[in-house]
Amino acid sequence: MEEGKKFVIIDALAIAYKAYFAFISRPLQNSKGEPTSAVYGFLAQLFKIIEDTRPDYIAIAYDSKEKTFRHEMYDLYKSSRAKMPDDMIPQIARIREVVEAFNIKQYILPGYEADDIIGAAVKKAEAEGFESFAITPDKDYIQLITDKIKIIKPGKRTDEIEIIDKEKATEKYGFPPELMIDYLALVGDSSDDIPGVRGIGPKTAVPLLLEFGSIENIYENIDKIEKQSLKNKLTENRDNAFLSKKLATIVTDVPLDFHFEETKFVPPDFDKALEIFRELEFKNFGSRLNRLFNRANGNVPVKETKKPKNLIKIKQLIH
Repeated sequence: MEEGKKFVIIDALAIAYKAYFAFISRPLQNSKGEPTSAVYGFLAQLFKIIEDTRPDYIAIAYDSKEKTFRHEMYDLYKSSRAKMPDDMIPQIARIREVVEAFNIKQYILPGYEADDIIGAAVKKAEAEGFESFAITPDKDYIQLITDKIKIIKPGKRTDEIEIIDKEKATEKYGFPPELMIDYLALVGDSSDDIPGVRGIGPKTAVPLLLEFGSIENIYENIDKIEKQSLKNKLTENRDNAFLSKKLATIVTDVPLDFHFEETKFVPPDFDKALEIFRELEFKNFGSRLNRLFNRANGNVPVKETKKPKNLIKIKQLIH
């Protein structure tokens, strides 16, 4: 046990997409015409997260192109999502380059989503006594929050983050974080095409959760619901409610080959990182990197570190 240690794990594609669309009305590119919006936003968030949390361990998780067990469970799962924009594809490759230059371990697991990799990792960290931070804009991660696990949500600006703990999650959503799965089972999630219970929105779902808790308990006590129209909605959509709960549940017992010694936060390959910044024409990240590692004058000796094994091919990341 290493009490007091901090572990950070980032949902790479979720952060990249958020950055990409943040600049959609004014896309960034370098003088050669290479698109850079997603890379810039990802890097800005990465720096902010590291500066604010000062992690002892750090990792990156990706979705892969393969269909997951959720698609097998429900063929409409994420069916309305558009394919990755053409000008974002090369930016994912660049993000991988940056992550490799930062000597940060990367994980991908066919058949599972980044959510599940992150869920498994933070639960392992919790068992080790670490304080964990899962980095994502997605609200389904709220279900992972415990005394030892927090969510970091990117802000509207690339240099903003919001740390969500149990107290803040309860205040924000109106119910304890462990009930997020049941909340999504009731209201659904249009971003993932999770159906939920037709006709039930947040204003109806929250009082139900506060009174009964889980959807299992709601259905066991459905006769106690006085409003007939609500009872009818629940009855007619029972199968969808339980399906939605399964779809929304982050699986934390995935077959992930994960070892904390591989995720230690170590100095980057400065030459490689600075060269990427120059190629992308990111003027401020070089000095920010040097400040982060106390080498503003470029003369602080840096111990050579073993680079993490590259687990990911770019074609696996293209949806």
